[in-house]
Amino acid sequence: MTIHRFLTVILSLALCSAFFHFGAAPSFGEGGQTATISIEKIYGTSSRLKAAVEEVNKLRMESAGKMSTMAAAAKMIQDRLEKEAGTLKPEEKTKLEEDLEVKRAEFENEEQDLRVKIGFKQKSVENVLKTQLPEAVDKIAKEKGITMVFWERSLAYSRGLPDISADVAQELDKMPAPEKGPQ
Repeated sequence: MTIHRFLTVILSLALCSAFFHFGAAPSFGEGGQTATISIEKIYGTSSRLKAAVEEVNKLRMESAGKMSTMAAAAKMIQDRLEKEAGTLKPEEKTKLEEDLEVKRAEFENEEQDLRVKIGFKQKSVENVLKTQLPEAVDKIAKEKGITMVFWERSLAYSRGLPDISADVAQELDKMPAPEKGPQ
């Protein structure tokens, strides 16, 4: 699952829970206003969400370089073992096999480390979206006198509903940063 898809799913769940957290859908009484928000616009506007995605991508790129080097080293050892199978002394063969196991273990450790770091970052973003997004939507809606907020993609038709996505993203960015994870 890509980080963008992951964030989209979490964002959807967070806003749905917002309506339950801050009270079920408010009554649409006299003078009530409606607005829309867009997952894509919040995702594209929020510097915090952009930074989280960039951090995950940076982790992947850094790890990819290390893992590529490790895989190449392991392949060289494997190739030598295969090419020189009949000519290697038993102690040389044992040493190469041990070296190969060490390289494989290093590769697996790097892969596991990457999974832990990315998992933590995704969990951190999920926590922000579950807790702070509903607060941001609630605050912006109250400030603007909005009684109902719809997902932009869920509307069959609207004429002139204000889009508060950028405001929600800005409010989300003002909130405290999520906890830092493994570095």
